Amino acid sequence: MSDQEITFTGEYEYSLDSQRRVAIPRGWRVDGVKYYLLPARGKVLQLIPDNYFKDFLAKVRKVSLTNAAVGRALALLGSRAQECVCDKQGRISISAKLKEYAALDSDLVMVGAFTHAQIWARDAWTEQSEDTDAVLDVIDGLFNQDGGDLIDLLKNLGGK
Repeated sequence: MSDQEITFTGEYEYSLDSQRRVAIPRGWRVDGVKYYLLPARGKVLQLIPDNYFKDFLAKVRKVSLTNAAVGRALALLGSRAQECVCDKQGRISISAKLKEYAALDSDLVMVGAFTHAQIWARDAWTEQSEDTDAVLDVIDGLFNQDGGDLIDLLKNLGGK
């Protein structure tokens, strides 16, 4: 395993094969790196490299397990999470459960989000019509706050 930091940028259109495999863009691959696939809001999958996933786990370890809502959220997320390693052709396999969650057919788009990647059904990504100024306002807000709270994130998993 490598601690090399990966920066996820760009947009790549791929096809999911009959065995639910898809290639990871070459610039996003590092030999021996594990990735984790997690469901995200909006029928999107997040592809997170091991070194960033460890940061997530460190925050999870600080959460009180006596909070039933947090426990259910962690169980739900953990049951859907998938560990992935690229095969010799640089592909990962997407579980049937995650494929169904993200409504993936054969056409998908991998989108870089700097610290992780997102996997979208091609039609869903095409329907995204964010105004660039609105996106930059969200990013600006991100840098003007203290960073959010994991407990709030877990409590709101799947909520609107």
